Amino acid sequence: MACAAAHLILLHENGGIQQLGNKQVEPSKTKVNERVRIDHGISDVAGRAAGLGRSLASPRVMACCYYLFSAQNSALAAQFFDRLASGAGLTKHDPFTSYGAAAHQQRGKGQAAAPRNRALFFKAWIAYRSGKLVKCLRWNNGGANPEKFPEI
Repeated sequence: MACAAAHLILLHENGGIQQLGNKQVEPSKTKVNERVRIDHGISDVAGRAAGLGRSLASPRVMACCYYLFSAQNSALAAQFFDRLASGAGLTKHDPFTSYGAAAHQQRGKGQAAAPRNRALFFKAWIAYRSGKLVKCLRWNNGGANPEKFPEI
């Protein structure tokens, strides 16, 4: 789990997590293993994320996001993932509720839905971090005016 999360973390740091699958920017196994060896925080969040379940995102995405969000605000990230996992006290316009609804719509669409799920996860964090309520989380990456991948 730690290596899978480190792979995504390295991608995020070198061009963005949305680059997953682009062999030109994929980190080598050596770089991934070295990162896990020197950065013990990755193993720590991987262990925490493993207990969050797979209902909203894959374990590696959960661990990667936990790591990235914790780098911005560790206490808020812990609260974010605790609320996400428990579902306790959520309201209709809570970012978690909106993310859960959006992730549920993508279920069963396989790899085609993966970039959208990661973008929506980032958007849920951005909304939570800024204290915003949201009616619906969306990410439009196609058409005449495609939206950039959200930056955290």
